[in-house]
Amino acid sequence: MNFDFISESLLPELYKDEGDDLMHVGPMAYDAVILPNMTTIRGTTLNALERLHRRGGKIYFLGYAPSLVDALPHDRAERLAMESVYVQDLDALCVQLEKHRAVSIENEAGEQADNLLYQLRQDGQDQWLFLCHVNKTDTEEAEINKITLPGCYSVEACDTLNGKTEQAVYQTTDNQTIVFCSL
Repeated sequence: MNFDFISESLLPELYKDEGDDLMHVGPMAYDAVILPNMTTIRGTTLNALERLHRRGGKIYFLGYAPSLVDALPHDRAERLAMESVYVQDLDALCVQLEKHRAVSIENEAGEQADNLLYQLRQDGQDQWLFLCHVNKTDTEEAEINKITLPGCYSVEACDTLNGKTEQAVYQTTDNQTIVFCSL
């Protein structure tokens, strides 16, 4: 899943209420917000989340909801959690988030790759997809991966280790781009 961490301390400065069902933070807009186990939450964060919820935005609580607001006991966050999607563990969260997936990366067995991290960024008309292994050793063989992106694109592969850029192996069909690469 593509994601960003959002700092609560920066949220009052970066949050924009656009009146829709997205969470606007700086130049970004998010269709889902995930809250991890938290003991306390800032009132400014909770205000933004409550507005998002009222407009139909998707909020997921992973683990327990905060019992403190601005470090004082309050049940606002717990009430919001009861009206949002609550999941116990990471596996259940991944199932819930599947509908938000923009990029699919399958391994050779056709399963979602669990050893890669990615970040997808828009830069003008271009999109940049950065992929990296989270636990590959030097002795492991490269694995062929199938990457599916929404939209039709011309794809180049940039190797950050040697600085080389080359045409990637890809195809476009049904408003999707499918890239085959060895990682």
